[in-house]
Amino acid sequence: LLATQSAGHVDILKLDIEGAEREVFSEGSAEWIEKVGLIIVELHDHLRPGCRAALDAAVRSSSFSRRHQGEHLVLVKQGAAESGMPGQT
Repeated sequence: LLATQSAGHVDILKLDIEGAEREVFSEGSAEWIEKVGLIIVELHDHLRPGCRAALDAAVRSSSFSRRHQGEHLVLVKQGAAESGMPGQT
């Protein structure tokens, strides 16, 4: 999406992709994750094992705080609230 839309940044990325998280957060994802301020994801390890592990590996070197909100995992990049991002209080 970043490449096709000539965007330099994504404010909010919400994913509910029924097990394809493993592919989305696979090798090479750390580069584009740095350009996202807030990620809301529903992980489906029960459908495809390895989804959470792929996400954890992808954000390992990033500065995201995490919280659970219902069935979603919410990751907020450190400093996102200061730049006008929603999700921080």
